[in-house]
Amino acid sequence: MSARATILQKRGRDRLDVICEILETALDGALRTQIMYKVSLNFGNLNSYLRFLKERKFLEEKEENGNRVLRTTKKGVHYIQAYQSIRHLLIAQRLEIEKMTESAIETQSIPIAEEKALSTKDQFELISLRLTNLEEKIDKIYAELKRKSKLDEA
Repeated sequence: MSARATILQKRGRDRLDVICEILETALDGALRTQIMYKVSLNFGNLNSYLRFLKERKFLEEKEENGNRVLRTTKKGVHYIQAYQSIRHLLIAQRLEIEKMTESAIETQSIPIAEEKALSTKDQFELISLRLTNLEEKIDKIYAELKRKSKLDEA
């Protein structure tokens, strides 16, 4: 993993997040330094992103009042909208999964202190283990019923 990827992940954002932040900052026009500070990028990373976005026609650069102003194009606006839609869907799905997890945990009557101590991954593993145990119990009951029905027939 590159140093850049590590730094971005530590801050809780990936390349797609950074691109969206740049495009949002440049919606009404912005200078390179404004984007650099608002998006928290160093000069080298900023130039890489700007080159990438201009090549793909997400950004355009024009001379205004003696300054080189960057503006988000229509294609860039479409990217922002699509990115935000996908992000909202993912967040909604994650919240739904968390709700289902909480509900499953509550039905298994785990003490609240223990529930709070569990990470989401631990909660999923716990639920998976409980489901496996339930499947085993159902299989045993089914086998017992099958055995009893064979005895009744004989």
